Amino acid sequence: MTTIRFDDAWRNADRIAEDVARTGLDVVLVRDLTGRITLVLDDRGEAAISDELADEFRGAAGGFASRQPVLLASSLFAPEAVLDSPDLIVRRERDADRGRFAVLERTVVGADWARPSAAPPLRRITLYGFKGGVGRSTATFMLAKSLAARGLCVLVADLDLESPGVGELLQRQDSRAQHGLVDHLVEAAVGNEDGLDLVSRSEVVRSPGNGEVWLLAADGADPSHRDYLAKLNRIYAELPDGGNGAPAPWPTASRRRCSRRSSRSPSAAGSRTWSCSTAGPGSTTSRRSRSCGSAA
Repeated sequence: MTTIRFDDAWRNADRIAEDVARTGLDVVLVRDLTGRITLVLDDRGEAAISDELADEFRGAAGGFASRQPVLLASSLFAPEAVLDSPDLIVRRERDADRGRFAVLERTVVGADWARPSAAPPLRRITLYGFKGGVGRSTATFMLAKSLAARGLCVLVADLDLESPGVGELLQRQDSRAQHGLVDHLVEAAVGNEDGLDLVSRSEVVRSPGNGEVWLLAADGADPSHRDYLAKLNRIYAELPDGGNGAPAPWPTASRRRCSRRSSRSPSAAGSRTWSCSTAGPGSTTSRRSRSCGSAA
């Protein structure tokens, strides 16, 4: 008997979900914390369910099929928690020929990372690596310098929170903003993030034209009186969103902050457009905007 592995189980389940959606039913493919998969069918209308579907699903997903591999929405206590979940990723909307097909990843942290951005406002470039010492920070520095030389405004966000480095290349310690990304994340957990000084213009990279490089460092200007490790230990927890109390991973929190700041022009930079980007730990992101409107 062939053992069905994690990736194959998901592909097989995806295929079955597609087939069911073609019958006109809305379907949600749910993967839980252990990787087990359940197919939830929205049977709140009048639709026939094949008796053989559960057996087919078990055979396709193998050990990754849940104990009840096919569930009907009508049998759930709160079907809206699945069918209308804020973490739902819609693969295809309902049309005249088929029902809606969506997936729902039940994870401890990082669900926000899997959710596609509806309309990224600016172009993002992420340099990511699983191993340190491969030149990611240096490459980011050179890329930002090159883009600024073309007259673009560039924001570099150091998201390698466990081993930050690009900030050292782009800005002298005493010229950085007073706070860094870790400060925002821990302050945001208690609704105290407003008023933080997070971004500074690089004094190391100076372009002859209108190009500029701005830095969102992992830490601020004077780390001597701060407990960086204590902050780092807390930012991987689920943070309250400050609204209805639902958990929000740290990329969501930092994206909200960046979105608010991107609507403002830096005070020393005239009428410039810039914004932030988020990614997982172990990465550095450079985001470029249009050409700057004036020289500083």
